[in-house]
Amino acid sequence: MSQPPFEPNFSEEERLRQFLRQSRTPPPPPSSDLEDRILRSVAAHPLQRRSRLFWGWVGIPILVGTLLAWAGYQRWQAQMVAQETEALETFLVSTWGGLLGQDGVEAETWWIELGPEGS
Repeated sequence: MSQPPFEPNFSEEERLRQFLRQSRTPPPPPSSDLEDRILRSVAAHPLQRRSRLFWGWVGIPILVGTLLAWAGYQRWQAQMVAQETEALETFLVSTWGGLLGQDGVEAETWWIELGPEGS
């Protein structure tokens, strides 16, 4: 009877483990001067501080550009709101003025035409 494909076959896995244990290569012999060679190599290539300088030259213009773009967007948005408000006020004055001015009744639009200071 064969095993379902989703169950592991432990005998095959164990044979694979045995094969890998027998076939592995022995580790190289320890080198007595390996540590000295590593330290000399590290000392020959000191760390460079170029990365901080790079971020100074790149990061600051990116930050300034982002701030200028944000300020420009805020100004554009304020202009759009002012234009929309003016268009809405014009629409209300013309619409309500026409409705209230019918049948000989005087239009009472003084409250629409007042400025933000109330005068």
